[in-house]
Amino acid sequence: MAEIVLNLGSNIKPRMQHIRRAIGLLSRENEISAISCYYETEPILLQDDGGNFLNISLCLNTKNSLEKVFSECRLVENIIEKREKGNYLSRAIDIDLIYAGNLTADTEELKVPHRGITERSFFLYPLFDLKPSAIDPDTGKTYFTSNWQKASPPILRSFNYTLKQNPLRILIICSGNICRSPFAEAVLREMMRDSAIVKSAGILGIENEKASPYAFSEARKRGYDLSFHKSTALIKETVDWADLILVMDESHFKHIKKNYPAALYRTRFLAGWNDMISIQDPYGGDLETYRKAFDEIEKCLSKIKDRLVDLRNDLC
Repeated sequence: MAEIVLNLGSNIKPRMQHIRRAIGLLSRENEISAISCYYETEPILLQDDGGNFLNISLCLNTKNSLEKVFSECRLVENIIEKREKGNYLSRAIDIDLIYAGNLTADTEELKVPHRGITERSFFLYPLFDLKPSAIDPDTGKTYFTSNWQKASPPILRSFNYTLKQNPLRILIICSGNICRSPFAEAVLREMMRDSAIVKSAGILGIENEKASPYAFSEARKRGYDLSFHKSTALIKETVDWADLILVMDESHFKHIKKNYPAALYRTRFLAGWNDMISIQDPYGGDLETYRKAFDEIEKCLSKIKDRLVDLRNDLC
């Protein structure tokens, strides 16, 4: 598994919200092992009147190639900001692959290590937070030792990323992972923000399917974008990863009980917590069926939000 350092930047308000949303999307198929401080700098070479930039870096543990991660980053950028942007224009989100240990790339589109590390403070300082011993191949010294005096622009301020050291890990399960659970995942990720990492999966073993058309359109009306979603089959590793498992109906609870009995104490009904109250599957129904199901999901998640905030203590 490779460890890749990404740098995320934004200078369009709400800057922090754009960055956090990008981190949430990137964490769907990859493990984020570390996050740097935020760094604020004045814009340089900007061709419009945008404000200061916020930048942050994260370590992404992934089985994917550099090229695949690069494609994922472009997709996340397009989800958050769909209009075309030039290199020197304000950005809601800009994601760069800057460092990957011994892995390198040198194509027209992708260069790793990123050339900007040696020139730009908003690359250099976050990288130092995560990889202080990273070596500059051109000098044989650490990047920070070689370049900190000449990197620009000046750092205006820095502050900690507020994601908890041990965020609650929540897994939401439905049947196919194309209707209920992806919508609940999107809602809960926004609801919990800095205090949880949320994933979803399905018990039917369906892989790489997009959210159903009605789920996609109804979620979009409510401000949630499921275009990045691809269905995931429930596996033991994902079950073991979760601090809490939320199921939609009794069939999912029975699946956990039969196949992962050790996880039963971590499993709750999204609609009823300890009571077996189900949220019916809208798949195959009309748009009104989806509306009712999604209304119920939002209502139930709002009810259990306070319990989720303190759940880590409850599980210990």
